[in-house]
Amino acid sequence: MLSDLNASEVTLHHAFSIYLMGMVPSMLIAGWCSDNLGRKPVILFGTLIFFLASLSAGLSITEKQFLISRFFQGSGSGFCYVVTFAILRDTLTEQQRAKVLSMINGITCIIPVLAPVLGFIILLYCEWSMMFYLMGAYSLLVFIFCFLGIKETYHKKEIKNKKVNLSVIKPTTDSFFTRYFLSRLLISCLGMAVILTYVNISPIVVMQQMNYSTGEYSILMTSLAMISMTISFLMPKILMKYRYKHILSVGFICFGIGIISFL
Repeated sequence: MLSDLNASEVTLHHAFSIYLMGMVPSMLIAGWCSDNLGRKPVILFGTLIFFLASLSAGLSITEKQFLISRFFQGSGSGFCYVVTFAILRDTLTEQQRAKVLSMINGITCIIPVLAPVLGFIILLYCEWSMMFYLMGAYSLLVFIFCFLGIKETYHKKEIKNKKVNLSVIKPTTDSFFTRYFLSRLLISCLGMAVILTYVNISPIVVMQQMNYSTGEYSILMTSLAMISMTISFLMPKILMKYRYKHILSVGFICFGIGIISFL
């Protein structure tokens, strides 16, 4: 890949950061678009962008073209990510959402860890470009499924036409700047930052500094993904038996033990 694109190893490590740079602004735009244009058009638009960007990345012959393609891959995934949660909010009750979201968040955390393993398996038999062609094929299947199988869940006209009795509306103190929301947001951001940092830096530390082979690194990442996947699928049952506060406390303890073990 380095020779095909005439790129440095450091630059290719930046590709993941550029992917995230494309994802963040599209997530901000996707929320407004889904509320004004509907969920289905936005998710179709996102999958289409991801499909085209994946093909472009696979066909890249220069470093610049590859990095631009990764940026638009992130943009497409950002649209899909936001609308997925919006559809869940439209169709599920609060209790159902808690269970489903715990599994989705777990899978979201697993994928970055599992991706190097899948990439290693693909590279054993194919060229690096095949990884992006497979991403494109997958996004095309998602596009077809969304086009044929998903109905619009957000009906703006119906919401506007509902008669609301203002006298029964209770004042609310809910705000973006509430302590409860910001504290949970900070916890979520720090947790995701740790995962993404580990995924981005671990190949350098494990394979270059600790002299692990590519196969050994894949085994390590697979083990980590299996542990994360197991906890994720058990989480709905755990949420039914224990309070959220206790679960967070256990998570912080495990997080602290992990930090100490790296020292």
